[in-house]
Amino acid sequence: MLSAILAPAMALTLSTAVVPSAAEEIVQVHVTISDVNLADPQDRQILERRLNSAAFKVCGRTFGRQTMAQAIEQRNCLAMARASYEDQVRLALAEAGASRVSLRQN
Repeated sequence: MLSAILAPAMALTLSTAVVPSAAEEIVQVHVTISDVNLADPQDRQILERRLNSAAFKVCGRTFGRQTMAQAIEQRNCLAMARASYEDQVRLALAEAGASRVSLRQN
């Protein structure tokens, strides 16, 4: 799975391309940040929860048993999805005056 982020104003976009055999599926999830104050630690936690939720929407959340290949695919997808919005989060935090703070990644 491949992940990328596009940055519309006041929102972060999380997207991934899933390439099964011959077809390509693009999944995008928009994460709104216009209603949070990123200089506030509690609002950064809200953003963190939204981003984690978006990553799982893009990559899928599995409950129960997985094959090793499925677990690796999901872990890789989540890592790429999170990496794809990292620069946008840093920029948004810097603009909010919170440039020394980063979000935790689970």
